[in-house]
Order: sequence, then C-alpha cells, then structure tokens
Amino acid sequence: MGEGLSWVLRFAAVAAGLMLVGCTASTKPEEMQSAVRRGPQTLDFVFLDFAIDEGNSPTMSGFNLDGKFTRAGDSGGCGVVDSVSDLDDDQNDHDCNTDCRDDDDDHSGNDGHGDGRHRCNAKPGCKGGVDNRLPQLASAIDGLLRTLGSPNQPPPSLTARFGEESKAGRVITLMRISGVDDLKNDSNVTVALYAGFPADADCSHLFDGGGRFYVSNDSLVSANDLGQPRWSGSGKIVKRRLQVAFGPLNFPTPSVPDGLPLDQLLLRATLQDKGQRAKHGNAGASIPAMALRDQLVAIFPTLRTVINGLLPQLVDMPATRCGGSFGNPVGSLGLGARFDLRRATIVGTASTPSPGACGSVAVAIAGQ
Repeated sequence: MGEGLSWVLRFAAVAAGLMLVGCTASTKPEEMQSAVRRGPQTLDFVFLDFAIDEGNSPTMSGFNLDGKFTRAGDSGGCGVVDSVSDLDDDQNDHDCNTDCRDDDDDHSGNDGHGDGRHRCNAKPGCKGGVDNRLPQLASAIDGLLRTLGSPNQPPPSLTARFGEESKAGRVITLMRISGVDDLKNDSNVTVALYAGFPADADCSHLFDGGGRFYVSNDSLVSANDLGQPRWSGSGKIVKRRLQVAFGPLNFPTPSVPDGLPLDQLLLRATLQDKGQRAKHGNAGASIPAMALRDQLVAIFPTLRTVINGLLPQLVDMPATRCGGSFGNPVGSLGLGARFDLRRATIVGTASTPSPGACGSVAVAIAGQ
C-alpha cells in the first residue's frame, strides 16, 4: 500500500501522470544572459508548489484537451462544463482573457495570501475550454483514504500529503530544457521529465535554487544515460513562456509495470529571473478512464465497488458514449494542476535514494 500511495501522490501532481520531474553545473546564474547568446544551453529545474484547484474555483489550471467549449447539457463533453483558464488565454473561446493579478512572488505573505499565486476572475462572457476533473478526482481519493484511515485521526488531504512528501524529498520531479538559444523567444527546444532523488542530506535547500539531485534510472530508457529520457517532447519559448506537448506516453507505476497510459501531457511555465525560475506553471493531461479505474482498484482492492461506480461519473471526454457503465467507464478524464519551477543541478543518476540523503527514510502513513 505504501508504494501505491507514492504513485497516487505523484500522479495527482504531474499527470497532472501528472501525476506522477535541475541548469548545468558549468553555467553560473550571473553568466546566463551572455551564455545564452554564445550558443544553446541546457537548463535544469525542479518542480515545486504543485497545487490542485478547488472544485468551485471560477478559473482552472489545465488545457482544452478535446478542442471543444462544453456547456451544461452538451453531450460532446458529457455535460461537464469546461472551465475558464487564468493561465493561458488561448485555451478560452476567442482567446478571451481574465481579470488577473499576481500575489507576492517572494512568498512573504504581504498580500494576505503569501503563496505567490496567479489569481483571476473570469470576465463576463468569457467561455472557457479547460478540461480538468482533477479537483473531483482528488476529492474522491481523499474520500477513499478516509475510508481506510482511523476515524479518530483523519488523514491529510491529497494536496497536503503531496506537499509534505515533496518538501521531505520523497517525491521529486525534474525538468531539463535543452537547446535554449534565447530565454525570451525560441522556436525549438527539447524538454525531458525525470523522477529524481535529492543528493544532499539537508532538505532545506531543495527548492531555493541550490538543490542537487540524481535522476532516477526508472526515468531513462537506458540506465545512467540522461540522453535517453522516457518522457521527452519538443517545445518552444514564446514571450518567456515555455510551451511543450508530449504525445501518448506510458507512466510506470508499482501496480502497472508496463505503464499507466496518458493520451497527452501539456506543460507551460513563464521563465523569470534570467532563467533562475519559472512561475505560473500549467500542467494538463488526459487519461483513459478504464486505465485509471484499474489503477485505483489495484491500490484500493477492498473499495472496488465504490471505484466502479465513481469513474463513469468523472468522464468529461467521451469516446463512443459518455461515462459508460458500472465498472466499465468509457472515455477519458482531463486533468490539470499548477506548479512552479526552480533551478537545480543534476549531479548524476541513481536507482535508489542515497543512504542518509534527504528523502531516503520513508515515514509511516496512518491507516496504510
């Protein structure tokens, strides 16, 4: 069950396969502008501050994955109303924008929120196309965890649990951007994703720009070869906003060694501070409902009946028909999440966490 929970935590954030990953050591931050002019650079980042939207939020993370703008009652989207994007206006009908403001980027809390988030309200008449059922899925998983936990000690929410695991170095996701000629506009870059392990014993510098990490060999086609990532896509940088699309891919999990299939995975983030970080990250993916159903049953076998009834209700992108039937969901779920990136250093590869390093000691999870 512990391994299953690890997958649930990573998936909620990246598959966001979501759920489930650091700048070359030779390039110093102050040299970045001149270095970019000299030739293509490789930038390494670590993901942080994954966030799942509230189910009643007026705007959502994610993307228009089916090319439709579904309203209530539209059979083409199973009657699930698409959401307005506050991160990428081109995901809304006619690129309609939103009324947005940025909270403090230094997380000082001076604005009363203190999380540095991009907060928006949809302008009247703005019609969104975002397909994102992750808030509802996360809520359902929280319910499953409560069922298995102690009534006297309810488990933390999926979002809170993921945050704890990430800060403790037990769930690390890395991104490598290769072939960067210009941090403002670049028509062709390559983006790879990796799962990783902290290289240092101290967890306090994981996400401050000084974090050092190993890439997990599970993320590589050939062990110890960073040039052969399992998850790689072509992308571009437009007005500092990185945009990358991954085609169909399989995300390996403890319960599905051959991989949990994602129909697509899209990532965007705005590069800032001469490439030292990226803000306003937007992740979106779609996953076949039956594959997700099988994964959840493998993790929570005693709750098979509940899961069989749940999945058909979450489908928002139909195949031949909406939802399917009990135990036989048809179609896919769109998923979306928010994230930030901070520069990091990849020091090598490893198959397991280093003894004594941050994140090498797992903690017991109540009820698991």
